[in-house]
Amino acid sequence: MKWNKAGVIFYDYNKNSVITTSQVNSFYRRICEKADIEFHGQHSLRHTFATRCIEAGVKPVVLKNWLGHTNIHITLDTYADVYGSLNSASIETLEKYLEV
Repeated sequence: MKWNKAGVIFYDYNKNSVITTSQVNSFYRRICEKADIEFHGQHSLRHTFATRCIEAGVKPVVLKNWLGHTNIHITLDTYADVYGSLNSASIETLEKYLEV
């Protein structure tokens, strides 16, 4: 990322403007086609980011803020399957913590 007056990552330096959502989506579609990856829209990148954050142990309230959710229940409900898959690892963490 180079510095730009908007202070954002997605910036068109030739046009001196923020890159639009449709431009990012078009670029992402072309990348998926070249890599022979099924395209599900750029929102899949957001979901992947959130999933990796959960797997890395980012607290739900922090992830809520990063994603811009207005309510913690949106985050918890949207990613309930990911949190559920971490159940056995969480039990192990608790057991290690409680060991004397």
